[in-house]
Amino acid sequence: MINQKYVIVTFVVTAFLAVGLLSNGHAETIDPSTDIAYLGAFRLPADTTGGQYGWEYGLYAMTYYPEGDPDGGGDGTPGSLFVTNHTYEQYVAEISIPTIVNSKDLSTLNRAGTLQNFHDINQGTYSTSYIESEIAYLPKQGAQTTDKLYISWNDWYNPGDEDLDRFGWCELTLSSPNTQGPWNLGDSNADVMPHTVGEYLFEIPASWAALNTPGKLLVTGKYREGGSNDGGVRFGGGPAMYAFGPWGQGNPPSDGTALEKITLLSYVGGHVWSCPASGDVCKVMDRWEGGAWVVAGTRNAVILTGRKGFGEDYYGDVCNSHGYHNLGGYKPYMLFYDPADLADVAKGEKQPYDPQPYATLDCGDHAFHSSSECSDGAGFRSCAYDRENQLLYVAEPNVDGAKAVIHVFKIKTVNEMKSPTNLRIVR
Repeated sequence: MINQKYVIVTFVVTAFLAVGLLSNGHAETIDPSTDIAYLGAFRLPADTTGGQYGWEYGLYAMTYYPEGDPDGGGDGTPGSLFVTNHTYEQYVAEISIPTIVNSKDLSTLNRAGTLQNFHDINQGTYSTSYIESEIAYLPKQGAQTTDKLYISWNDWYNPGDEDLDRFGWCELTLSSPNTQGPWNLGDSNADVMPHTVGEYLFEIPASWAALNTPGKLLVTGKYREGGSNDGGVRFGGGPAMYAFGPWGQGNPPSDGTALEKITLLSYVGGHVWSCPASGDVCKVMDRWEGGAWVVAGTRNAVILTGRKGFGEDYYGDVCNSHGYHNLGGYKPYMLFYDPADLADVAKGEKQPYDPQPYATLDCGDHAFHSSSECSDGAGFRSCAYDRENQLLYVAEPNVDGAKAVIHVFKIKTVNEMKSPTNLRIVR
């Protein structure tokens, strides 16, 4: 059963957003220099079991569940997170959210608790080598009788154009997920390429979707680093975003269904993004691994989390790794898109390659790895958003040994914006 308080607050938030959209043409955007505050971080559980691997090299996927941890009230962080373990396995667990501590001393950070141990939600849905690359929670939609976890599978290497069946859903009880799928976004659509879907998966606010993507409340997309500056011929040339809603084509759709989609962002076909807000042109090894549609009253933004490369693009040997590199190193970053631009694309008023980021945020002051010369040394991974409490959860890998920690950012409401933030913005 959906929490009544969550439904009421969500309705109020989305109603405010709808008013802004209808009266002003678009809602105000989030300003990272004033609207975001860093709260702190927490560690992963020590005791989660299941599968062959533990928490090391995990958290490629994460989503917020508002009804999780029902007995964990009083710590200021209600709800729970569904997250994945080791990249070789990517089983899913549910964890609680502890009291947040702002400290760079790992020993002072609280640990999350385990609510559901690791389980394989793939359940043989795929016969390929795909791994679960992202998950997203949504309350029941259409004819569904239960809430769902939505899944996108992703292969970083070179799947053929025909291998686009990579979406599914499952139940929230991980021990009996009853996984359904796989489905695709249409093999015959030239703008949907293997390297433009599956990396991130997140929810669209209902009021925005009602105006721009009716019946489609999920965004999938990907940014394929390492060769993505090839004019967008193979890898899309920049981040991509597509809106879709599987429940509109069956409960569940039959296996192999081509899901209807609406393109919100795509640089496929030689349209390389310019990323003017970053303070530096886009680099070959920029990587954006997580996404969230952040709403705070009438202000909103689509945020991608990952890493930003600097300096000269280079192909060769760096940090004992052969391949593409940025010789100026890397920093953990957030990338901000204006939903009004995406609305214009959805309505056919702009081309999918027209929108550019309006801001970026250098998060090195708060990350444990503020910068690195090596491509695997600094950056963010998946993220999840608690819209009721305006809390953004962001995973930073390889901090607690080979384990990630989860950072927490607050998107300020109007009354909270009197307090300045020390996060740096690069425009």
